[in-house]
Amino acid sequence: MQQVMRTTLHGHAYMNRGWDKDMRSFIHLLLAKNPANRLGHHGVKKMKEHPFLKDVDFGALREGTVASPFRARSR
Repeated sequence: MQQVMRTTLHGHAYMNRGWDKDMRSFIHLLLAKNPANRLGHHGVKKMKEHPFLKDVDFGALREGTVASPFRARSR
């Protein structure tokens, strides 16, 4: 986590050219150096509207009627 913070504040995040353009845009906006410009800083509405998340049914996720598209592995 500290590496991500250092890269966000002082470096340049590596973006794989093979990644989808919407994924690169989403990550770029999440890692903006200026916190006021970060996706999600002003609430989740803009985040939910980003093209990278266009296929996510947030209502169904909230209701628990659909499986999460991502499940983090516990260590």
